[in-house]
Amino acid sequence: LARYIGAGVILDMCPDLPKLLMNVLDDQSIACHAIDCMETIFTLHWTELGEDKISVWFQIWIDPVLTCLASERRPEKTHVVEPLLMKLLKCTEQAQAYITTQLRTQFLTMYNVGDANLLPLIVSLKILNNFGHFKNRPTYTLETGSGSELWRDVLPVPVLKSALCHNDDQISVDAVGLVCNAVKTTELITQTDVELLKLFYTNHIHSQSPGFRQQMLATTKKLLRRMRDSAKVVSKKLSQKRPPSYSPSEVLDSYQEFIRWFVRLLLGSLRPGSSFPRRCSALQLLDVVLLVHNENQTQDMFYDMSIFSVSCTQCVAILIECLSDTFDNNKAIAFKLLTAQPQSQLYLTEDKCTQLLDHCVELATSMKSEDYPTSAYLIRLLSKQSSICSIIHSKLVEFPHNYTPAQCSTQEDGLLCMLFYLHRQVLDQATSLQGRNLLEAARRPLHGLIHCIRMQMLDVVLHSTVEHCDVWRRLLADIIDISLYASKLVHPVVTESAPEGYLPKDSETVLGLDEFICEFGSQLSLGVDSVSRPADQVSGVTAQMIVFISWRSIKEVSLLLGWLVQNCDIISVDSKQGFISQDQIKLIGEHLTTLLLECVHLGAFEQAYIGFVDLVNMLWRSNVVELNLLPSKWLSDLLTDVQYTESIAKFCATRRSGGVPHFIKAIVSSEPMSRGHACLKQCMTTLVPITLDHTDQHIDTIVHAFNIIRALFRDNKLGEAVFPYIADGVKASIGGFSSQTWAVRNCATLLFSAMMTRIFGVKTSKNDFSSKQNRMTGREFFSRFPSLYEFLLTQLETATENIQGSRDNLHPSLYPVLLILNRLYPSAMDGADSALKMDAFIPIVKSCTTSPVMKTRYLAVQALTPLTRINQLPTRLESLLNDLPLSPVGLSQNCLHGMLLQINFMMADTCAQKFDMPSDVRDRMNSSLSSLSRYMWIASRENSCPMTRSVFIDICYKFSQKNNPEHRNLLEKFKRLIVDEVLTASNEPS
Repeated sequence: LARYIGAGVILDMCPDLPKLLMNVLDDQSIACHAIDCMETIFTLHWTELGEDKISVWFQIWIDPVLTCLASERRPEKTHVVEPLLMKLLKCTEQAQAYITTQLRTQFLTMYNVGDANLLPLIVSLKILNNFGHFKNRPTYTLETGSGSELWRDVLPVPVLKSALCHNDDQISVDAVGLVCNAVKTTELITQTDVELLKLFYTNHIHSQSPGFRQQMLATTKKLLRRMRDSAKVVSKKLSQKRPPSYSPSEVLDSYQEFIRWFVRLLLGSLRPGSSFPRRCSALQLLDVVLLVHNENQTQDMFYDMSIFSVSCTQCVAILIECLSDTFDNNKAIAFKLLTAQPQSQLYLTEDKCTQLLDHCVELATSMKSEDYPTSAYLIRLLSKQSSICSIIHSKLVEFPHNYTPAQCSTQEDGLLCMLFYLHRQVLDQATSLQGRNLLEAARRPLHGLIHCIRMQMLDVVLHSTVEHCDVWRRLLADIIDISLYASKLVHPVVTESAPEGYLPKDSETVLGLDEFICEFGSQLSLGVDSVSRPADQVSGVTAQMIVFISWRSIKEVSLLLGWLVQNCDIISVDSKQGFISQDQIKLIGEHLTTLLLECVHLGAFEQAYIGFVDLVNMLWRSNVVELNLLPSKWLSDLLTDVQYTESIAKFCATRRSGGVPHFIKAIVSSEPMSRGHACLKQCMTTLVPITLDHTDQHIDTIVHAFNIIRALFRDNKLGEAVFPYIADGVKASIGGFSSQTWAVRNCATLLFSAMMTRIFGVKTSKNDFSSKQNRMTGREFFSRFPSLYEFLLTQLETATENIQGSRDNLHPSLYPVLLILNRLYPSAMDGADSALKMDAFIPIVKSCTTSPVMKTRYLAVQALTPLTRINQLPTRLESLLNDLPLSPVGLSQNCLHGMLLQINFMMADTCAQKFDMPSDVRDRMNSSLSSLSRYMWIASRENSCPMTRSVFIDICYKFSQKNNPEHRNLLEKFKRLIVDEVLTASNEPS
């Protein structure tokens, strides 16, 4: 409108328009539109006024923004106003000088050291700084600022220090951004800035706010990059004949001193006893230093500033200690910092490496869950040391498979030696457990060593040109075999349907290990008979620990096998390339299939699912026809087994079918697009009829069908591919509510919940009936799923045939149908080109508002309110008010409660749609509500039902909030009634 009639005309008609638009910035849904509106109008207004009346433009547009910043300290509103202020500054360069003047005259007189409300000042200065309004001082001084010194000639240094040390995180992060940000990354950092930054990091490195720590990392990255780029410019000044206005050597010395101080601060924060936030911040900041250091490609001053230049031996000890941190991310960062440095700077002598290797084995077999990840990181670090081959050779005496490491050990030799050593440790552990029970096996579990092997494999890059190809093949074959046997050991625990903590009755023997040890022990010259076997039973191991160790073993084995099939090529026909044979891949597939279909432990089959997904992805991409057809064959076999009673007994009927849905989901979701979702069609055409027709079907078959369909509808990878089956899914879920079996009803409830999420999206709020989020118009819904119109209407008619009867005769499909209708609302085009009108549901839903069941009344009213068009609201409200009884004679409290709920929800809906409802509709509704004075008896003790009294009082209270002068008599009557009721209640004897 402003483009056609002019911004000045609009402002003459509504002078307070800028303030009104600023007031709606709290509403996130319309804040962006308000900013766009303001930008359009103030740009046009600036063009219309010209340079002569610029002061008027400043007062109209800039002053309200500054006032808004100063009015309240709300970070969410500040972030909305910040881009608006930037748009104003882009409009004219004179705005920058005006804002600076306003800050001097209005803000700086208000803020002294220690004052709290610094946010608007800092935000405004930060925006001006981003526009390059503040320039560096012409000379670079090493003297710290005095109390009267102005930072960039605009802000007193004590005020900035107060902001940097402020308790409000938003003020502090904006203040450090003000210091660090610059238009050019080559802009010099003054000594005053350096002292301010030291003050900030000293006070905030221990911040407990994760959001603040993330902002501090981003700001630090900008600071270090600016310091690096400006150092390059300063270094060039050293060789120039004309000296600059500052001393380049002093600038570089200042930068180096700050980096050393910064690294010392961070390393000091990693000492034992430091809090978790301090350790986390220090490691992440060291990671940022390393990142900026590695970005530098030239041999200059910044390149030589290594992290370990502070104190090499002490630094290595501190970072190795961080590998035992209980937080995995801290371990990963510490390992990254250690491996980023030249190995000669780690000062890991051969004796130190030997001690660490022995310590790693102890940690890997520990029962504590945080120990074996530490062992894995240490082993990866040791495998990069040049002395590791000789150390392992002294421990193993002889390498298997005729492998001999090179004289000058390469990285591949170090990896091979470490993997041989870890494999030997697993065999030794398995040998020591031979013939013992699971309680003894739990004292030194195998999953830690398998985890170390898996993490070590992350450093392995297997390709056709790798050295010792035959050795790698045999080693991988040994790793696969030992992993499968470790999984077989704990298989009875994770497949037992008893509650958690079950100990199998046959735990006195370790299944299959005798034959396995004898077979592989000869290869490594292991003396099986020489292993000591203490006869005493191990104490201190509970059944829960057995379960924990068992599913952890399944996890490590599944992830290791998944990595191998994903990263190792298949051995070719001529046996010149590849590392895993087709038979080994089939063996891994059978093993993971067995785990998914038979495991009942959630942690076990969820981790087996991850490994199985890696396997299926590889099979779908395989050029070997036999392997490429395996996923579809497995799917067909499983669907056949699900339909037959003889085969279905081996699957878990409880725990939502265990890993069966995961098995099918892995195959279906990873299927290539070129196949046209053939596996999904096969699943749906097979399972949907089972869920729709329960006759002549085994209960377990129906349960598995429901759980599999639910898993497919919940999988986001399938996306729009499942939409053709949504109508059948809704019908199946609603039909399942009427089943005579609890298991089927439970599965139907879960499927119905998945269908609601798939159709309407994830629910964003608890009470969202008055919002259009997670909802759609009836026209859109029934256009997508036309078969549901007659189905829902028929189900609702059937469910309401005896709605006034006993509360025990509720139809099972009533609630799900009402929940769906609750998510629909009428469209302006409802019925224009389709006979699928929402009006057909209104009379049936209205009959549910008089149900003797309170929950039914609430659901019916919530569904009825959005079904009514806005222009029909006044008529419906008048009808409800006229139907209210004038006395308690012949009163049905259920019917009265239903009518009052409708009125109450209509008023709530009216308030929620304040921007969409026409004024004439609102006026008619307010006029109708004035008749509430005739029914004041409902709020009095004349009405014996407290529930209906409460709803009526709530209606009157909402009506009183409108502050309409025409309804003053009604409000006075309502107040007197409430006072009388309170006084009467207080005088009654308790």
